[in-house]
Amino acid sequence: SVTYPMAGFSNLFLLFLLTSPHLTSPPAICPLGWLSFSGSCYWMTVKNWHDAESHCITEQGHLASFHSEEDLSFLTGELETNHSPWIGLNDINVENQFVYTDGTPADLLLWAPGQPDNWQNNEDCVHLTGMNHQDPGKLNDDFCTSTKDGQIALLSDTSTGIQVNSLFPK
Repeated sequence: SVTYPMAGFSNLFLLFLLTSPHLTSPPAICPLGWLSFSGSCYWMTVKNWHDAESHCITEQGHLASFHSEEDLSFLTGELETNHSPWIGLNDINVENQFVYTDGTPADLLLWAPGQPDNWQNNEDCVHLTGMNHQDPGKLNDDFCTSTKDGQIALLSDTSTGIQVNSLFPK
């Protein structure tokens, strides 16, 4: 079992590296302490959206992009009640033109009801709704500087490491 010393942190996010979501792939070989699912490796840490993406870039990657309902369902099923993970989807450059930071197409846009709403003309970054939301696992635009409790990070690197068999701690 893997433990994550997260007490006192207020914002977790999702990191994403080196996956091919459109390809059927064998289980990812992940670094120790990471979770493997569908050719990706998942890792938790604490950041706002911009800091999360910057950290991903230093790791040769980007925030997560999702292209199947299966990937969304898996991650949603692993969330604690109040977790709402950041993903790479954003409309920072052109309002209401959502793109992923990894350059993959925004081809699966399962928005929560009434979203995106660009509240206060300043919501440009996207997270998944958590289990405490009326419609969990859907997309919601939010302030990029948001520091909500329990946001989760995803990092994928299939090139090195050890297979992880444990899930996020509940």
